[in-house]
Amino acid sequence: MMTSYVVAHLKIRRTINETLGHLPDVQLPTNIFLTNTLAQPISELERGEQLTLFDFSAAITEEAYQADTWKTRRPIKVIIGNPPYLATSTNPYDISAYKTETDGITDFGEKKHWLNDDYVKFFRFSGHIINKNKEGVLAFVTNNGYLDNPTFRGMRASLLRTFDKIYIVNLHGSAKKRETTPDGGKDENIFNIMQGISLFIGIKKSKKADWAKVYYADVWGAREDKLDSLAKGNLSFSELKMDRKMAYFIPFENEDKEIYDKGVSLTELFPTNVTGIVSGNDKVAIAPTKVELVRRMEIIKNATGEEDIFNLWKHFSRGQTAEKIQNDVLSEGEVTPILFRPFDFRWTYYSGNSCGWVLWPREKSTMGHLLAEPTSPIGENIGLVFCKTSRRFFSPFVSTNIIAHRLFSAMCEITYIAPLYLHFGSEIIGESWEANLNDDVFDKLTQYTSTKPTPIEVFDYVYGVLHDPVYIEKYEQYLCRDFPRVPIINKPKEKRDKREFFVSEELYKEYVAVGKNLRELHLMQSKIPAELLLEPDTPDHMEIGTVKYKNGVLQLNSDKRILGIPQDVWEYQIGGHQVLDKWFKEHKGEKFTIDIFNHIENVVGLLSETIRLEKYLRELH
Repeated sequence: MMTSYVVAHLKIRRTINETLGHLPDVQLPTNIFLTNTLAQPISELERGEQLTLFDFSAAITEEAYQADTWKTRRPIKVIIGNPPYLATSTNPYDISAYKTETDGITDFGEKKHWLNDDYVKFFRFSGHIINKNKEGVLAFVTNNGYLDNPTFRGMRASLLRTFDKIYIVNLHGSAKKRETTPDGGKDENIFNIMQGISLFIGIKKSKKADWAKVYYADVWGAREDKLDSLAKGNLSFSELKMDRKMAYFIPFENEDKEIYDKGVSLTELFPTNVTGIVSGNDKVAIAPTKVELVRRMEIIKNATGEEDIFNLWKHFSRGQTAEKIQNDVLSEGEVTPILFRPFDFRWTYYSGNSCGWVLWPREKSTMGHLLAEPTSPIGENIGLVFCKTSRRFFSPFVSTNIIAHRLFSAMCEITYIAPLYLHFGSEIIGESWEANLNDDVFDKLTQYTSTKPTPIEVFDYVYGVLHDPVYIEKYEQYLCRDFPRVPIINKPKEKRDKREFFVSEELYKEYVAVGKNLRELHLMQSKIPAELLLEPDTPDHMEIGTVKYKNGVLQLNSDKRILGIPQDVWEYQIGGHQVLDKWFKEHKGEKFTIDIFNHIENVVGLLSETIRLEKYLRELH
């Protein structure tokens, strides 16, 4: 960054002047160089070729060469910085050492991750330099996502192997996670950004083989208070007990973790799963009605130039072009419903081609099981919707359609879907359906049941237990750190820990029954409409405005209000969304028709029943 570089030189020059009382006759070496940290060093040949060019180019080349000399041939023992955060970075740098399990050897096999972020590459560069020199200090201000995201476990373990001691100051302030202080107060970011921030200080001074000791401190509250605490050193560190599997850099209670881990993971039980699609442009690629979607597609099909497409699309996401979008619409795809938000169904075009109408369609081989026309053994196929990590645990949802990747939260939590049945078909073997269940994991889950459950009963068991407030409260800190797990059913007394969450055969049947009810409610197959009133009940002024809710009254706009929505229903959340509030915000400006009124009555009714069923589950214990 040229500005920082120039200011550093000026400050050194001023310091010399203040120290000596005058500036020297010749320029003294400052050992401050302008360089791209992640760039490969230039060779002697390249240096020689560049030095023959005009003066400015030659000066830049010499500067880069001097920087490379330090980066590659001289010891750097202190590295300080605030590296850039860019999740979509294409800067080439080898971070393969971070793409492993915590053993540093086993490839963790994850296809989609955030390890390509620039700040991660700076961590890898710095750790490599300090490891090579066998001692040093690394001090970074960075994005704090790596502290507990499971994808970063290999990175954390690599840092633990590099340093003797690590100090973490979690400055929080994530607007994406809507963080508040422990007492519910306002928590501000130290920068004007949405991503939470943390400080990392790593110290290496030995050749030890074991993991570093990690000391952790939280700093919450207003920005000025945080900066004041840092300036005065008002930090209270506690040593973390390391989880050897995930190596979290935040406090993590391990007392019940081993017991919880004896259950089965959703992704182990339902092995075919994928994240929701990323449209790249929700306002265009996802339409409110099928008619509107087809209208937009016709514009693209009939476009005679890039300008016609851009007039509709307004902006292209990374990798998209007008030509790719048009070719995609002209290919063989499907006009299909999509679950955009809870109880908010839209329409999109899906071909499975990347960077077309949909930016990232995810694997068509998985999404296709929800698009298949033939009916599955349960009729219309369904998918279990869940997320991997979040600031708190989100109970699962269910869909018969493909889903958007931010279904649970518009801010940070990525949503996954696992079809219950997989569809196969060809002219030779005909059409067939297979349950998306891993046989070994299914046997582990159900080995002690008196009869083997059907796939839909297993689905309903999972859906029921993960809506049980008692189970969630007992294991929430683990449920929200990775893909959620569910308990083995009816485990014999001699094989279970006394602290274990025990699901007897009777409780299992209750979970299946409640899970079935919840599933049908959330698919809107069961209808229990609430009795709402629209006042005044006249056909004028029906546009949805900035809604406000108070004491059972929802102000739809300045003239209209809806009566009869209970407080607990209005506040009910699915994932990170307050369901009704989010629905009305997403539909602001639209006409509030009789069909929409009926839809809201249904949603209010089924949310009331959901709340009742969750209370029923709590009372079972």
